[in-house]
Amino acid sequence: MAGRFLSVRAMLVPGVPAALAVMLLPLGVGMSCFDGRPYVGGGLITAGLIAGAAAVGAAVGDVAWCLMTAARERSGAQEGSVGDGSG
Repeated sequence: MAGRFLSVRAMLVPGVPAALAVMLLPLGVGMSCFDGRPYVGGGLITAGLIAGAAAVGAAVGDVAWCLMTAARERSGAQEGSVGDGSG
């Protein structure tokens, strides 16, 4: 049961930098277009792109981890049933 909770939590963690990217990117574009200070907007856009890249990397890593864990659990269950049936 605890393993399932950890995998669900691991899938939700990339949402934090994704939400940050969703907030920073429009704010940066708005600052660079409407305020007349492109260096502030450019910095916010860069921060949003970095947060978005971190979110994508974390999501890909978490999906790979979940797939590997599921494959390990499946192969462990199959090995146990073969050992029980031959004895």
